[in-house]
Amino acid sequence: MRLILLFSTFPVRTETFLQREVEAFIKTHREIELWTFWGGEPEFNGRAIHRLRLIDLWLLLLMLPYWFLRTPRRFFRVFRNLFRLRWRNGLNFCENLLGFGYGIILARKFEGEADADTVLHAVWASLPATIAWTVHELTGIPFSFSGHAYDLFEDGGDALIREKIEAAFALRTSTEAGGVRFLELGAHREKLTVVRRGFSTLPEFVPRASLGAPLRIAVVGRFVPKMGYDFLADVLDYLFEHEQSFEISIIGDGPEKPSFENRMGQAGWAKQVKLFGSQPFSEVLQLLSESDVLLFTGVLAKNGDQAGFPNIIAEAMAIGCSVVSMPVGGVTEVVRHSENGYLADSPEGFHRAIAQIVTDEKGRIAQRIRAREWVEANFNADLNMGEFWDFIESKAPEKHL
Repeated sequence: MRLILLFSTFPVRTETFLQREVEAFIKTHREIELWTFWGGEPEFNGRAIHRLRLIDLWLLLLMLPYWFLRTPRRFFRVFRNLFRLRWRNGLNFCENLLGFGYGIILARKFEGEADADTVLHAVWASLPATIAWTVHELTGIPFSFSGHAYDLFEDGGDALIREKIEAAFALRTSTEAGGVRFLELGAHREKLTVVRRGFSTLPEFVPRASLGAPLRIAVVGRFVPKMGYDFLADVLDYLFEHEQSFEISIIGDGPEKPSFENRMGQAGWAKQVKLFGSQPFSEVLQLLSESDVLLFTGVLAKNGDQAGFPNIIAEAMAIGCSVVSMPVGGVTEVVRHSENGYLADSPEGFHRAIAQIVTDEKGRIAQRIRAREWVEANFNADLNMGEFWDFIESKAPEKHL
């Protein structure tokens, strides 16, 4: 099987999980081809990355009459799909509109290569899946796609996701919560698989007996509503009021960062917090290795968006950093309170969990060992991508339409 992987942008520094999955395919000599449509690099690990750019949309002047004359029935089917496009938010509307344009152009590229062994897989349900869907409609090449947090939940999910679900031969998500959402959107269970993310190489694990003085706390995540930075500020207020000695390091950037900085300016804990902005993955791992606790304060945002299972939680579990998290999205599928991490839904709850980490040394070490064991058993990119490949291969149609 030849698998053509479609990305919005690849590689992206904050999406190391996708890089690990591609590395797993390359390492196991899978036949893959990489395409990116919104920036990216010309190659990854020695593998060429094919790119279309906005300027390439001029090719629509040639491709529209080509497809109209070549196969008018399929041409009008694509435009019927275009007129189904609904307004959810500006970004998603533009992504889908671009997806139709790129898909019409890319269909010509793949038309001559359409054979029973070639399938498309879009790594997101928005722009990449619209491209794959359009190529499928024009050429008959089968496609699958992945849906995760933003494209399944924000503003009700991608504006055309139900139509894409119906047309795809296989669907992938990385959490049980994502799987439930797919089913709510009309997916058939037999073409749905839950395959988690994973590490290419596990970081070194050290179940440290001692804690920092003050307690070293890490927070990693974009400053967007679903990451709950307003709630994090409430947690820090509570910790400070109850004389919890801590220093906190935050890695991340985003539109809500100025609001958090304003809140810091009025808080008693401001001098105990360091903001580092966006950092490479190596710096994230370094921070986790030096921290006692990772806090994740993700929430259900007003637009319906929420985290799935944040990779940073698995990364902290792997390295031996205790996790205290809100019970949101797919977190509760993995984190078991007081067993391999801690769950809390209030500032008081976060304070109690941190107090337990500080005072119960034996329990803390056992919890960290169990957390590492979960990662070793469930978060291996090589094994998980092998499982995903087998699923796609088993579901791919034998013949194109």
